[in-house]
Amino acid sequence: METFWDHGYEHASTARLEQRMQIGRSSFYASFGSKDELYAEAMDLYIDDFRRRVLDRLQTEGPALEGLERFFQGVADRGRPGAERLRFCMVVRASLSTTDHPVRIKKRIAQFISELDDAFYGVLRRAREEGTLRAGTQLREAARYLTTTFQAMNVAAHAGRSRRELREIVARALDTLR
Repeated sequence: METFWDHGYEHASTARLEQRMQIGRSSFYASFGSKDELYAEAMDLYIDDFRRRVLDRLQTEGPALEGLERFFQGVADRGRPGAERLRFCMVVRASLSTTDHPVRIKKRIAQFISELDDAFYGVLRRAREEGTLRAGTQLREAARYLTTTFQAMNVAAHAGRSRRELREIVARALDTLR
């Protein structure tokens, strides 16, 4: 998973994967069948890990919009000393890939996006119940907007946007909800 996450499908050669896993070619194919099969397993592992690392942060106690702001500020602050390492989301990387992934991977990507939408929807529903969400906000549309903002922040950070710029994006996104 780490190799695919760091290098993407295209640049995670079989030789690189074998070296990282410290196995030979015959063991690689006997264990996984193909690079595609290993990638599917790695994607499953990544999504499970993402649920624990990221989606659980959206379920925090306290005011919903404050938790949402902390979540996005954490995304903006990745890569600074003492913070989470700046890496592309593996699903965003797969979505930007030039490789035409098998249907199995495309379904995983779509499922992941749907889960992220649902997590944001849950936060927004809580904010509505708390009375902190802007009146008239369409929850599903706003959830999709937040998913897209999260994905775009991944790309923007890797394209060189500063933390200050990313924090401005967070502020603008949250202003649409208050």
